[in-house]
Amino acid sequence: MKTVGLSEDPKIQYSQISDVLYFLFDKEASIGNRTEEATPGINLDYDDSGKLIGVEVLNASLVLKEFIRKSYSAITMK
Repeated sequence: MKTVGLSEDPKIQYSQISDVLYFLFDKEASIGNRTEEATPGINLDYDDSGKLIGVEVLNASLVLKEFIRKSYSAITMK
């Protein structure tokens, strides 16, 4: 797993119309230099030097709902 060092807090954008959640890690970088699909519905954007600058989550409401459901069921109370 790669670790990303952030110089500032990411900018988070959500479009209810397209149901896309986007995390922008570097506001100065130009977006879309290189995009890779990490897993279906999750795209990673890199700058020219290969630095991760953004993460796009497609169908975010469905993806996050499932993630929260799985995470919640994995929590055990003592």
